[in-house]
Amino acid sequence: MELITSIFTPQDFQLTIYCVIAAAVGGFIKAIVIAYDFEKAHHLQDKFIAKDWPAAFANILSRCILAALTGLLFALLMTDAIKFEKGPIAKLLVLAVFIGYLAPEIWKSQEKKMLAAITKNLEGVIKNATSKEQNP
Repeated sequence: MELITSIFTPQDFQLTIYCVIAAAVGGFIKAIVIAYDFEKAHHLQDKFIAKDWPAAFANILSRCILAALTGLLFALLMTDAIKFEKGPIAKLLVLAVFIGYLAPEIWKSQEKKMLAAITKNLEGVIKNATSKEQNP
């Protein structure tokens, strides 16, 4: 524990907690946006009736957890990158909300990029191995 407290200042811990909370709020906002039809007037909305409340809760909770983890990574990236003043902190928290809102899309795009890179490397390795077998 002493190692962590010697590396990170109390302001760094606060920033990390605030970014995690802001990102979780962004994930919750995304869950609301998905469930609500903004094209209709409020009084014309169908009442939200969940047939499976545990599944609905799990969906919202998983979005918030994924967003919070993404916010944690973002906060760790921003440690010592900004001055601890009102303006930069406010901008960072707003950015953390947007990162939480976009967390599932961020992870999906990273997964696609990683799978493409792995596939490309494996194809190269297989091609080299087959060419060495054919030309000893």
